[in-house]
Amino acid sequence: KTMERYEAFVEYLARKVGRDPVCLRRPTYAETNELVRYGRCEVALVCVCPFLRGERDFGMQALAVPQIRDAVTTHSVVVAPRSSEATSLLDLRGKRFASADIVSYSGWIVPALWLREQKEDPDGFFGEHILAGSHDRSVQAVLMGHADGAGVLSLVYDQMAAEDPTILERTKTVFKSEAFGVPPVVVHPALDGKLKEQLRAALVGMHKDPEGAKVLAALGIQRFVVPEATLFDSARALAKRWEAR
Repeated sequence: KTMERYEAFVEYLARKVGRDPVCLRRPTYAETNELVRYGRCEVALVCVCPFLRGERDFGMQALAVPQIRDAVTTHSVVVAPRSSEATSLLDLRGKRFASADIVSYSGWIVPALWLREQKEDPDGFFGEHILAGSHDRSVQAVLMGHADGAGVLSLVYDQMAAEDPTILERTKTVFKSEAFGVPPVVVHPALDGKLKEQLRAALVGMHKDPEGAKVLAALGIQRFVVPEATLFDSARALAKRWEAR
């Protein structure tokens, strides 16, 4: 269902810039970055950490960010079954933990760094670390009893709960981070300048177009905006702390 919505997004964007729509999905965040780095795709949606790594490694640029409920920031949350005795991340010691990817900023790096700053070793803290491949699959792992906790992007968790309110009855939040910039739509810095501006214009104008507004509504997005240069500063600072280990 999620992929169908993003396929509609890709098809809309492609029509606006006169390109053939091809929706590529790779099993890891690193592989998605490689698509951008080596020109195998024109535009991508990436997690915060892959964006920061791409920015560092080859100058990846944030073209636009989604605005959701009047905000361009989000949080990392750790969710657990409502029936769990856990009330904090520390209570998941020795338990099964799910995240989208090993370099997922909200799914792994933020909670793992918090554990390290509590003098815990995140690599040995959990009994099992399940790489679910996406945030919605991480939540599903908790709902289906395959994981005792999951680190996820709060935007995804909130959207899932809005569509299925029983999720809030079956899960609870045991950790919530400080706010950081929402994952961006990115391009390679060497992408043709005209195409880059066409893509940006199509994104920031989507909410004004009835067809675009419908695509956005299905994704739970109000509109796309051009990010402030400082939007990802807090994430950059946290990533430096993580990499300083």
